[in-house]
Amino acid sequence: MDLYLVLGTWALVVVTLALVGVTFWMARSQARAVQDDLRARLQLQFIDRFDGPKMVKARKDLAHLLLAKASPDQITETVMDFFEDMSLFLRRGYLDEELIWSTFGFYGVRWWAACGSYVLSERARQSDSTLFTDFEDLAKRFLARDKKAGLAEATPSDLEQFLRDERDLEK
Repeated sequence: MDLYLVLGTWALVVVTLALVGVTFWMARSQARAVQDDLRARLQLQFIDRFDGPKMVKARKDLAHLLLAKASPDQITETVMDFFEDMSLFLRRGYLDEELIWSTFGFYGVRWWAACGSYVLSERARQSDSTLFTDFEDLAKRFLARDKKAGLAEATPSDLEQFLRDERDLEK
């Protein structure tokens, strides 16, 4: 009788451990699914924000100012803030880098190239070396992916055409 009790107890222990393992595996799978869903939703929110009327106007206005060689005090930072936010979310692991690059890489690299000198001068003027460092990092990550994909870096004439295209966006 004691032998059956011991064997039964061990069988119960094995079944319990198996159930704990299955539960743990299911919880991890569910957490990954939730994380993937969050990444997809955030990706769509960034797309909606980028293509929304407020951001389209900000992109048009900034492109116009940069093409007109406007003074730094006229420059608005809405577009730069957008990429700064995106980089922060990416760094925190809330976005998928490949998805973000495939959607925004072209824009991120070109907007950084267009705004980089403004940012560097603002860093010096404000004595703040952290100003838009996330945006800069994002552009570097995008450039690295571009190079790996065999894409050529934008030339000055490409950048000027990009700014003209952004300036002429439809509302």
